[in-house]
Amino acid sequence: MKFIFLFFFCLSFLFSREFYKGKEFEKIGDFRNGFAPVAEKGFWGKEKWGFIDTRGDIVIPLIYEDAWYFNEYGLGIVSKGLYSKDKKKLYGFVRKSDGFYFDQVRDFQKNVASVRRNGFWGSKKWGFINRKLDIIVPIIYDNIEPFKNHYAKGRIGSRTVYFNKKAEVFYFFAKCKKKEFKNFVILKKNNLYGVITPKQQIIKEVKYDLMLINAIYY
Repeated sequence: MKFIFLFFFCLSFLFSREFYKGKEFEKIGDFRNGFAPVAEKGFWGKEKWGFIDTRGDIVIPLIYEDAWYFNEYGLGIVSKGLYSKDKKKLYGFVRKSDGFYFDQVRDFQKNVASVRRNGFWGSKKWGFINRKLDIIVPIIYDNIEPFKNHYAKGRIGSRTVYFNKKAEVFYFFAKCKKKEFKNFVILKKNNLYGVITPKQQIIKEVKYDLMLINAIYY
């Protein structure tokens, strides 16, 4: 009797599996934009989701609580099993090239999109990606605004900055005690500092590790 039960159990397990090009999974979703969500049972029988491509190869590891589809931007929509205060399931986005995870991706505007990653203690940091999904502005800002006239506005703590798509950072000041720095702009590039005019004429070359202006270090 035990052997009969074991036989039918194995048989039911076999037929409950789904196959695609000779590769089997617990579940296989529909293909969209070249990728399909797939699932396998993990510890305690809980399903873990990822994505395969049209060859059946796993492109996103099966580590997520849920997975839906790849959007037109090339990002897979997944869930880590987190919920909002009103008990709605939260979802994020993964990049196919390396599985890099974004908690939020806004729509592309002028070939860039703002992205968010959640940090420790509930902190939320923002940056920008391009159409290739490369991070062009580091995800370090507490808040950012869309690009306008080649520049975007961001905030780190109480400090407001402006930056371009080359990740060059500009600190604008309306007043300064030093006459030579009146209406100046501090430029941060490759972790070095300099001073320029609003029209980007060089006052001090970008070569300093630290600057002290108006009793504020940069």
